[in-house]
Amino acid sequence: GESNDNDAKRFMGKDLKKIRKKYNISQRCFAEMLDISVKTLQNYEIDHRSMPSTAVSLFIFADENIDLFKKYYLSKVERLEPYRN
Repeated sequence: GESNDNDAKRFMGKDLKKIRKKYNISQRCFAEMLDISVKTLQNYEIDHRSMPSTAVSLFIFADENIDLFKKYYLSKVERLEPYRN
């Protein structure tokens, strides 16, 4: 619907970076969680590459549901603990 399109347009790299900082995780760890390359994540964060709407939905979910996101996604990357910020 219309609101999803607007959300996607409003959601910028700086918003993604803010979420990642809120979780205090490195780009490497966050990229691993999302199954994307670090380079792709970096391109998202500096708005050199547009984020697919599915990714934006996930980031908005992560921002609004911190406990759930941590529970399900951070468990995937506990082995990456040394790479955290």
